Parts: sequence; C-alpha cells; structure tokens
Amino acid sequence: MMTLRKFCDLIDMDAEIVLKDAKGERILFGTGAKNIPDKSEDCEVLDFEMNDRGRLTFRLRYREKKPTAPGWQEGTVAIKGGRYRFWVKAYEEPSQYGIDGGRISKLMIKRGGKIVANYDRGWDLEPVDFSTEAALAIIRYEYDK
Repeated sequence: MMTLRKFCDLIDMDAEIVLKDAKGERILFGTGAKNIPDKSEDCEVLDFEMNDRGRLTFRLRYREKKPTAPGWQEGTVAIKGGRYRFWVKAYEEPSQYGIDGGRISKLMIKRGGKIVANYDRGWDLEPVDFSTEAALAIIRYEYDK
C-alpha cells in the first residue's frame, strides 16, 4: 500500500496538490504539499495524475485514525520545509506539571525520526534549535489554549 506520506518524501513541498475522495468526486484539499492535513498523510493513494502545469491530483482512501492512548493526540507541523511529528498529552485544566503551568503535561517532537524536544512533567530535552522552538509554539497554541 502506498501512502500519501511516502509520496510527500518524493515531491517538492511547494508543489501544488489536490486531494480527492476515493470516488474522485469531492475535493478534500488543494494547496501546497507542505500544508497537507495530518489526517491525510496515512491515507492510501488509490490513483494520482499530474497535469501539464505540474499540479498533482491524488485520489485517497481515508481511514479513521485512532488515538495512540486516552488523552494523547498526534500530528505533524511543517516549518521551512521541515516536518515535525509530535505526540502530546493535554488535559482540560492547567497543571503544575504542564509546560509553564499549562495543559500540556507530556510532549515528544521528532524531526527526521530523531527526538528534538521531549517534555514529561519537566524538560527531558528542550527544543534543540529555533525551528523546533517554532514547532513547539504552534503545538502550544493549538493544545495549550
């Protein structure tokens, strides 16, 4: 099975793409490859085509993604062409164990398969560079509201 994530490793992240449902009837997404929604990355690619302007159209089979465990969420953040996978455990209320007293009590961020930040009720590994700090800021904006 070929997933959209595997295609993303092969194409330019600035490429214009269109994602359609399995029947090819409904457009699910259309813009640059670097902005592909997380829920689409693990979808099976049923078919694809490229028009004369270089735009790629993928026909996908969506599968419901199950959370890794209760309270955990996962996703991807794209910054400057880099892709950051993350796993976050955020609670309804802020906690003394959260990042800066916030809702996120556990967080792992990976880039290229390597851990670039890890928080487990305290920093085990602080963000290793500015781009990782930017990814952290985006994740905190989404999950630490």
